[in-house]
Amino acid sequence: MISNSDNDAVSLLKRKCQPGYLPQLVAHLQIDAPSPGSAEYFINPMSMSKFFRVLYNGVYLGPKMSELGLDMLNALRFQNGIVAGLDSGLVVAHKFGERMMGNSAQLHEFAIVYDGGNPYLLGIMSSGTNLNELSEILKHISGLIYRGAEIMLLQVDFVIPHFAMMRPACFRNFF
Repeated sequence: MISNSDNDAVSLLKRKCQPGYLPQLVAHLQIDAPSPGSAEYFINPMSMSKFFRVLYNGVYLGPKMSELGLDMLNALRFQNGIVAGLDSGLVVAHKFGERMMGNSAQLHEFAIVYDGGNPYLLGIMSSGTNLNELSEILKHISGLIYRGAEIMLLQVDFVIPHFAMMRPACFRNFF
């Protein structure tokens, strides 16, 4: 499930978790709670980054379970987007989500890039009309960040990506 980045894992967790666990988790992480009864959960970049920080630091689940979670995210089969903008061989724990609704496409991806002794978190949320084009934009942004370029905002006629990112040198304190 996780290696395909599908949301079946969420359904499984909802069935297996103790009642009240999800509200406790969102309160602890200080993120917006899902709407009761809603089949969808929309998350913003800062909230998503908190999940990755918790896994990276191993403070919520403990070191062994956090490592297991990161290993599962390292095995993700999606090799476009952020991963495609990096040198091959880098370890990347990442999660992506894509959605098509009529002519509207969304592609979001968050990743911890283990760049030697300088791991960093990169999150990109994008929308447009074509998933392949969005994937190329994620790849381009990832490559620029990896190579140390500074970006404030990238605007392209068919998409305006919304992303939460920092250069690797600035992001070390986040973890």
